[in-house]
Amino acid sequence: MLLLLKWFGPVIAIWFAFWPLSDWFFGLKGVNEERKRLSLSLAFSFPIGLAVLSYIVWLGMMLRLKMFHPSVLWAILILIALLIWGAWGRKRFFILMRNCSTLATLLALFIALTAFWWVVRVAGNEKVLKIGEHMMNISFVQVVMRYPQIPPPNPFFAGFKIDFYYYFFAIIIAILSTLSGLPAHVAYFIAGITWPVIVGLEIYTLLSLWAKRSFTPLMGIMLYIFTGNWGVFRLFVAEASYGHINFPPISELWWFQPTRLIPDPNPYGFAITEFPAFSFGIGDLHPHVVAIPWAVLGLFISVVGELKDWKEVMLSSFLIGIIAPLNSWTLIPVLVLLCLRLLFNYKPLEAFTSFFFVTSGAFLLFLPFHLQLKSPIIAYKLGLFPTQWWSWALHWAPFLLPALLGIAFMAPKRWLFFITLAIGIAIGYLVKASILAILIASLLVLFWIVKKEGLKLWATFLIGWILVNLIPEIFYLEDYWGGRYNTIFKLYFEGWLLISLAVPLMLENLSKWTRSVSKLWIGTGIVYTTALLAFIAPNFPLLIKGINFYWLPPNYFAPDRWSLLHSLSQYPNVSYILEAKTEYPIGPVLTGLIELAQHDYILPLWYPRRASIVGRNLVARDWFFKTEDATERARILQTYPIDAVIIGHEERWLYGYDLDFRLSSLLTPALSSGYVIAYRNFTPEICLELKGPIVFKGGKGEMKLEALRVTKGRDFANRPVLALFEIWDPIRGDPAEMSFYVHFLDSNGNIIAQGDHPLGLWGTRWTNYGANSNHKPIYSVHWISLPPNVSISYVRIGLWIPQTGHYIPASEFVQGESGPNGSIEFEFKLFTQNEP
Repeated sequence: MLLLLKWFGPVIAIWFAFWPLSDWFFGLKGVNEERKRLSLSLAFSFPIGLAVLSYIVWLGMMLRLKMFHPSVLWAILILIALLIWGAWGRKRFFILMRNCSTLATLLALFIALTAFWWVVRVAGNEKVLKIGEHMMNISFVQVVMRYPQIPPPNPFFAGFKIDFYYYFFAIIIAILSTLSGLPAHVAYFIAGITWPVIVGLEIYTLLSLWAKRSFTPLMGIMLYIFTGNWGVFRLFVAEASYGHINFPPISELWWFQPTRLIPDPNPYGFAITEFPAFSFGIGDLHPHVVAIPWAVLGLFISVVGELKDWKEVMLSSFLIGIIAPLNSWTLIPVLVLLCLRLLFNYKPLEAFTSFFFVTSGAFLLFLPFHLQLKSPIIAYKLGLFPTQWWSWALHWAPFLLPALLGIAFMAPKRWLFFITLAIGIAIGYLVKASILAILIASLLVLFWIVKKEGLKLWATFLIGWILVNLIPEIFYLEDYWGGRYNTIFKLYFEGWLLISLAVPLMLENLSKWTRSVSKLWIGTGIVYTTALLAFIAPNFPLLIKGINFYWLPPNYFAPDRWSLLHSLSQYPNVSYILEAKTEYPIGPVLTGLIELAQHDYILPLWYPRRASIVGRNLVARDWFFKTEDATERARILQTYPIDAVIIGHEERWLYGYDLDFRLSSLLTPALSSGYVIAYRNFTPEICLELKGPIVFKGGKGEMKLEALRVTKGRDFANRPVLALFEIWDPIRGDPAEMSFYVHFLDSNGNIIAQGDHPLGLWGTRWTNYGANSNHKPIYSVHWISLPPNVSISYVRIGLWIPQTGHYIPASEFVQGESGPNGSIEFEFKLFTQNEP
């Protein structure tokens, strides 16, 4: 409950602060009916407020100001609230009081949608966690919060920046995380629940503005948020071929396969056909999902308003302009519909002028983003790229019959529509471009309807949907994925919103029987969501048992590594770390540290191509661990911006269990959690190193100290430390009962520091269980902080059993002198804490 209060506190605060501005904006857009304007302003107040806040934060980050501090953001929010309510608040407060029923309706819808998506995300967390790119999203949020610069540093590839991707979505989530006081990954989880709720409220109020029937707004919510494509039926057919149909299907990742329906000649063999129910189901707050609230707002701006008042033009430019840094693909339908409406409603010169002022303002307000962005586009392809008709039909199936009936019944001459459609199908069959021909035929009929009856809203949205489907048939942007992989994905995703707004408005104009048939047909799209609920139903007990906010199943989550990195992230002088792990750097992602993967100019700026090249060529990270040349390792540490090197069992398993010892002359151990150690990139001074092994032999056991190195360095707080690196060969006895004592002595023989530690296999001691020997070597790293103002002259080492008090004397050694109780004493290189 406390977590929910912490989250919804800033959500409500943003909504409340910006509601008068939102209401004023919809008044500028010509929404004069008080109840409808109130409904719209309540639904859109939160995204409008987030747009303003994110813009202010973005400007601050360009000035390298530390914007992501709770006191800073709350101060900005409170100041804005005072200004807005002072300017527009008094009258609007009374409007709110007069329309409590409108507020109650939206609140009830908010609660219902929140409850549904809370169930889906909490119960589905364990089931669908591996889908999506949560780690990438969260890592962008973390670096935005930790490093006040634009563009932000790349969290996966040190030395690069996020200048190849949309980072504004990360600023928005970071704002909510900072205001709520929740960790970024927790805020990200709950935002994944809140986002479909915001979108649902927007669609409901938008369609309520235009609807004649009460079912229309709810139909829009159902179509956009709860409807899936017919890919699930394809899986039912596949299972039926094995003699049995399961519900939900048991094919691997069945809920994922419908988003990969359309074959395409790219390296993956298909294009993405993702739809909102899938995106919200996995809670994947990628830019195309985060941008949806502003996509709905942008469509409203494009089809409503005169765009003649300078205040309306400025605010419209800003709210359209923020879409590009969020997801530039979303701009395509917004600008297409804006251009279409202006051309139909105004003279050409007047239409061009309005379009120019709005779009140029949108571009100029976010000019630094556009100048910094490095496009991943390799080529612009123009030609004939026919989509397989059955896969296209499966994706859009829930909408096709209602759209077809709507066009047919609203065409002035129904028979002419069917003839046009039949001719289009025949031509498409002949030229092997069925979808292209059908879309063009439908577009011609729609323009005919518009010419006869004017540009209705349903026709505007439907024309937009046809155009975003038509574009990939003749044009696509080729990126590093190849083919139409991304073009189809982004355009179809935007098309889902357009068709979800068009169909409910079309149904209002149909006869009763066609409306009933259409509703039944649309209902088939709910099968996907119903199957998803059935699939996650066994996890419903999680709703009362607790939530996995880390987004990580047990086999992914390494608590020791995460705990260490979290402690490391508290040091302001630590940003870049080096690990040998090749999977997603989950620890750095959750703590805001940056993984050093490479700094090689040959690697392009896009992840898929990078991943393949990293697999073929040694980069800085791999070479550091693989080379045995200490000089080369030192060069890498000096060349790249490495603050800390992380070594745990993964690194030791990959590159040798004595890895810590081999790196001890280059790095200083400073932090540990379990078996994982964080080394500071601080070249230590070697103060003692054995020239040969030492054998400790007695009645209680026998141990051989194969190697010992003592170094002097500094930890992350710049305090002096002494580090001991040891390799032991247990010959006889139980090492867990033994303790290695290390006494540092001054010139008078007084003990001034101790580095005693047991030899049991826990903490920073480990062994190689796979060693082909009866004796499993023990590797140990131990370090101590030095007391102030000390001078060390000698070091005394020995072995004993604390429980019995028995000493195991040194019997064989080639270096040092005998000391008390069978110990050995060595001359120690003299140094003081005040040395640099």
